[in-house]
Amino acid sequence: MENLKKFFQAFSELKGFDNWMIGKIIIKQQEEIPDIAEKGIVCRIKKRKQRFAVLYAEGQGILIEVFLLKPGGSGKEKIRKSPPEGLEKGISRSFSKEEILAFVRETGDSNPIHDSEIPVVPGFLMLEWLWELYLVQEMIFYQPVYAGEELTLYFHQETKGCYAVSDHICWEAKGKGKSGK
Repeated sequence: MENLKKFFQAFSELKGFDNWMIGKIIIKQQEEIPDIAEKGIVCRIKKRKQRFAVLYAEGQGILIEVFLLKPGGSGKEKIRKSPPEGLEKGISRSFSKEEILAFVRETGDSNPIHDSEIPVVPGFLMLEWLWELYLVQEMIFYQPVYAGEELTLYFHQETKGCYAVSDHICWEAKGKGKSGK
């Protein structure tokens, strides 16, 4: 878990993304490259457009790509309303404002969307929670999750998919299935 936090801190050092939201996270295991291992975690902006950016960080045998979206547009984007059929219901939880503020302080995340009256839960905080339960390789975020909003996890055994649902699908994760932790 501490290894993940080091990545979150590295991403937080990249500036100029206030009010942007995570659209997708991809996590890949890779072979440790000695030159990179000596530098620790290397974090860079891979691509940046007006409303879209791709960031990546690598180190410790892990590559994490983060796709950021700057809110805006028509608001008519298609959002999944309910999860697919045949899912196994998992645990539920919500994130308090205090948890969110503690996490952003610890990771150095200065995005103002996490420091409002009803803050948006950081995508990395949800990834950290899910990491304990599920071997995540990819997360796709459909809607923001706010402090106090209850999420319920649903697992699809055949596809190894995982969905977080409140009154709509908030995000979906793909991976190797339940971690057994």
